[in-house]
Amino acid sequence: MSHYVDALRGAKYFAEARGVLQDALARDPRNSSLKADLIRVEAEANGVDAAAAEARAFAAGDPENDIYDLVMAGLYEKAGMSKDAITVLERAVAARSSADVAIALADLYHRTGDFFKAEAVLIARLRADPGNIAIGTAMARLYLTTGRAKDAKKIFSELLSRRPDDVGALRGFAEVSAAERNWPEAADYIARARQAAPNDPAPGITLVNLVLLRHDWTDAVTTAARIAEQFPANGEVLDAKGRAQIAAGDTQGAIATYKTICELSPHSISAMSKYVALLKEAKKLPDARTVLEAALARDPKNGEPRPS
Repeated sequence: MSHYVDALRGAKYFAEARGVLQDALARDPRNSSLKADLIRVEAEANGVDAAAAEARAFAAGDPENDIYDLVMAGLYEKAGMSKDAITVLERAVAARSSADVAIALADLYHRTGDFFKAEAVLIARLRADPGNIAIGTAMARLYLTTGRAKDAKKIFSELLSRRPDDVGALRGFAEVSAAERNWPEAADYIARARQAAPNDPAPGITLVNLVLLRHDWTDAVTTAARIAEQFPANGEVLDAKGRAQIAAGDTQGAIATYKTICELSPHSISAMSKYVALLKEAKKLPDARTVLEAALARDPKNGEPRPS
């Protein structure tokens, strides 16, 4: 159903997409994921203000659920309305002691260049709940992305002492070790993460990133292909495969990979941009133009994917 709804949205058949989702919600009225999809369809059909009204209506009947605030924050940010996104999440953090909302607000602060507010949100939440693995991991990752590897390592160590098989902490430690060029230690942490969560694609992506950092392009392509076989419809896994192919100079292989990603996620501007860039590099200009025109047909107001 998800793929069907995505296809309807891609073709701008919003009334049909809404009908499919409403029928599904009638069968499962407590399914908040369906309500979130309805909010997204409303945003595409009638704008973020209409989507916000729909989100408020759903939230009124489900006030403790974070999903409506998280979806609206994402829609506001996508529409270039970061201040409105921040306001939504700040109100949610004030109203509920939710780790998910606090992490989303910290991430948004970080993306908008306010590290100190991002840190303050996580510190406050961690003080209130010192054993919260998700908050601790978010704090450590914030430190890692801002060059504070020692602080990140300290937090990851504390997390692993409480939960030795926590995948997020194991991946984080692997990234710290990779930043320190300690390849054997990084590989060991990734292996532990993959063993702890064999059905989670994230450790495999971390492994591909590690091999790429080592500039072993052949191994990166082989590793990425193997992981993509396990998770053939996961966009992030396929992106890792595409990045490995690009690094190895396999432009044709990367074109095929990003074409698949675009078919799976037709609304992904990032995937489409990489796909178009590869087509242009391969001198396949008519194909690049076709992709861009299809994107503009789906979203005529989008100023990014202009044919050139």
